[in-house]
Amino acid sequence: MPEKKKWVIIGVIIAIIAIGGGLAWWWFTRPRKLVLTIEYGQPWQYLVENLTLPKFKEELAKRGIDVEIKLMMLPYGVDFVAKITDDLHAGTAGDILIIDSFMIPEYAEAGYLLDLTDYVKDWPDWAKFPEPMKKIVTWKGRVYGIMIDTDVRMIWFRKDIFKIAGLPENWQPRSWADIFSACAVLAAKAEDIRGS
Repeated sequence: MPEKKKWVIIGVIIAIIAIGGGLAWWWFTRPRKLVLTIEYGQPWQYLVENLTLPKFKEELAKRGIDVEIKLMMLPYGVDFVAKITDDLHAGTAGDILIIDSFMIPEYAEAGYLLDLTDYVKDWPDWAKFPEPMKKIVTWKGRVYGIMIDTDVRMIWFRKDIFKIAGLPENWQPRSWADIFSACAVLAAKAEDIRGS
């Protein structure tokens, strides 16, 4: 092979490698576009739109990922469970769902939820969640959600009735046993309470 032709072939090979390397570098370092849909009820609107999304977008931008978020806010008056269940069944549900934790077993059994167990096991913040908050999003030993909040339930009682029943007016139960005990006393004193 003539010397000149040999150098031309080597030059073409080097050019191909350089262009290929440049294209590969561009492909792996280019800003990636991610489109996600979040489906949630109006009670969580402020949490999603004002607290969570800005931080989420900021974190992805640091990683070179451009994210477009499509919001599917379900307004007050809509049966969230029925709507999200229908959407999951139809394949139109959001990529990220804010659901009541009691739905996790049903949705996990139906295969609608991603098993997050391997993702959370190495996530440092998972250790910050109290065990009951982890347990409530776990089904058959696998994690299917991450709690963002929990319900608060108040116990109201009438001090005048507690006084008639002989219970303290500044009653502060510390366990379910305390509540059941007070209920038993109230039931036993029902006649006295009705008579007053």
